[in-house]
Amino acid sequence: TAENLNPINFLENYESNIVTARAIASLYMNYEIVSGLNFRSSINIDWRNRKHDTFLPSYVGLFRNPPPQDATGSHSASTITNWLNENTLTYDKTFGNDHRASFLLGYTVQKEVTGTESIDGTGFPDDDVTTLNAATIITGSTGIAEWSLLSYLARVNYAFKDKYLVTATVRRDGSSRFGGNNKWGVFPSGSVGWRISQEEFMRGLASVSDLKLRASYGFAGNNSIGNYTYIPGIT
Repeated sequence: TAENLNPINFLENYESNIVTARAIASLYMNYEIVSGLNFRSSINIDWRNRKHDTFLPSYVGLFRNPPPQDATGSHSASTITNWLNENTLTYDKTFGNDHRASFLLGYTVQKEVTGTESIDGTGFPDDDVTTLNAATIITGSTGIAEWSLLSYLARVNYAFKDKYLVTATVRRDGSSRFGGNNKWGVFPSGSVGWRISQEEFMRGLASVSDLKLRASYGFAGNNSIGNYTYIPGIT
């Protein structure tokens, strides 16, 4: 069998330090233009940073590659900034005692930017200085990736005597992850509901507080295909 490293030696002497930081912030405002008509705008930010530093001494080795081996070190870091802005206009109206309706128009935009860097070092003169400035051979790379999503949406809710419910929605989404000829998608949906517990024949049943039957149909989609995959590559 091939020689291998000492696992206890590896666990005790392999240096791997990870530092992460994350900040989440949210701010919104709501303004009632007239009675029943409200405008709401919000901004949400999610920021993440991660750093990872490693050092493998010459007397540790790797799997199927026992010591002594050249000491190696690495540094990698990533920063992700994701922000989302949502803007909605809603209107609620009651007609008489039996009819209630609500209308919503919305516009949202979201963007994420990821920056990465990776540095590897070899040729350390000894195992005493573990930072990459001691390496004689250094290689590295950096990268930036980003995506964005733009959405328009509308919704109408109608209720008759709070028993019979109708909802219609539509949204139009555009994603930077798709090609120019197919960047937008339209997704309509509708539903009907019957709140059975509001009927007279149910009011005597104390064991049932709320019972509703609902049926819906619509279309949905997603942009989970990765960044820039619609662009042909050449090797």
